[in-house]
Amino acid sequence: MGCLSLSLVVFCLAIATVLSTCPSTYIYRRANRCTGFRNQRCGMFGWGRCRRSYTYICHISEQRTCPAPSVSYGGWGSCTSPCGGGLQYRTKYMRCSSSCGGARTTTRESRRCNTGCCPVNGGWSATTYGSWGECSTSCGGGVQTRTLNRGCNNPTPSCNGRSCSGLASWQEDRACNPNPCPVDGGWTEFTEWTDYDECSVLCGNGTKKQHRERDCTNPTPQYGGAECEGADSEHQFVTCNEEACGDRCLKDTITYLSHPNNEQRFYQCDNGRAVLHSCPTDTRWSQDSTTCVTEQQTTAATTAAPENFCTGRSTGYYANSDCHRYNRCVNGRLYEMTCASGLKWSQSASTCVRGDC
Repeated sequence: MGCLSLSLVVFCLAIATVLSTCPSTYIYRRANRCTGFRNQRCGMFGWGRCRRSYTYICHISEQRTCPAPSVSYGGWGSCTSPCGGGLQYRTKYMRCSSSCGGARTTTRESRRCNTGCCPVNGGWSATTYGSWGECSTSCGGGVQTRTLNRGCNNPTPSCNGRSCSGLASWQEDRACNPNPCPVDGGWTEFTEWTDYDECSVLCGNGTKKQHRERDCTNPTPQYGGAECEGADSEHQFVTCNEEACGDRCLKDTITYLSHPNNEQRFYQCDNGRAVLHSCPTDTRWSQDSTTCVTEQQTTAATTAAPENFCTGRSTGYYANSDCHRYNRCVNGRLYEMTCASGLKWSQSASTCVRGDC
């Protein structure tokens, strides 16, 4: 009996084993008519002897081949494995013919099943980390990036197994260079021009000094940034009070005009211009006496002024030993007066004039 495939090798072996349990031949006894001979009396009066044949039932034994045993099978059981190659089993029932003993035997047969490969789901390998890249900025807080990789080969998916879920490659970031960036200073806009002082004349074409400023705060230099370049202020002179003085300041005549707002200042008319002057510290301008005066009343001149010099006079002058000072009678009282800066007392002119002592 031949086997047609490798998967039936076990099955064929099982049959061979089963067949070997039944005898191949048996002795068969059958009835037959046999002829026998025997001696008996014969002749007249049975005085003679002779052999005579006779028939009888006898049994003949002959060797015959046993018929094939009767075989039946149970159903195949479930496979021992859902994949990758398992085994199925069934029971074989065999009965030898009665002439050959009628023995009954059972054997178990097997065959391979589910020989296809088992699905293998993929698994991630260990993650590898790339190097951090350059920071996106040198200061002020930037970002560095690196790439992470892993392979779906631990194990590799096969036989319709599921692939790995998730990304095989991705990036992660981290902060870098958090130190503040240097901030170079920047100028604000200049302020409007502002006068340092009032015009140098009341009339007759004068000048005044102006200034304007700016700050290095747009932005303010920080964290090692450069300071602003250039000056933080500018200055200029502009003309002012260009109108002619007219009758207020006659040419070739020295006259004085009081300041409308500042008692320590006055104007001296000179060559048709009313030039601004300031009284010395702790003095004020007196238009009545047309000079700068102290608040303290003078009881006597340093030169020998007569005690009755001011008696009966509303206005009177007397030279002082200091050429920048003079004595003046006002309403019967004697006052020590001071000439304006750059002027000296002239007794002959009874006024302060340009010049030094």
